Amino acid sequence: MSGALCALEIEILVAAVPDPDFEHRYTEVIAKSEEAETFDDLVKYLLMVRKQLKDSKVDTELVYAYAKTNQLGPLEEFISGTHFANLQSAGDRCASCCVPRVGRRVWCWST
Repeated sequence: MSGALCALEIEILVAAVPDPDFEHRYTEVIAKSEEAETFDDLVKYLLMVRKQLKDSKVDTELVYAYAKTNQLGPLEEFISGTHFANLQSAGDRCASCCVPRVGRRVWCWST
């Protein structure tokens, strides 16, 4: 895969679940999406992954992707529910890049 992921590529990757190489696939999708800054598509993908897998990395990346897309309502709803996200890590990433006010909110939710 190269460049931005389109919705079709995401659907194809999701269709591969369960796959023995699934963990490598979703980490690759996360890396490529962040590189291409396609966070809206990454949110959709991570929500699909969560249906198959409960994982701290997936949930932490979902918090970050929500923040990057300024989806504060869904972010708050996600954080108030059951999740495995590392909110301190996600808050640190938000604060150090380009969404510091969201980072502060994520830190507040983590306490």
